[in-house]
Amino acid sequence: MTDPRIRLLFTRAQLVAMKRCPDCGWHPPTQGHHDDCPTTKDETTEANLGA
Repeated sequence: MTDPRIRLLFTRAQLVAMKRCPDCGWHPPTQGHHDDCPTTKDETTEANLGA
């Protein structure tokens, strides 16, 4: 679920089609993720677990 402090200008489907994060709308390869993005926390956990 998207953090209420993050305002998305496109639908989740549009963001995925543009290869952007559906939770924060940022472009991970060039921008990373918004500080409040839940995906950032998921990716950090996976990296720490060696996944």
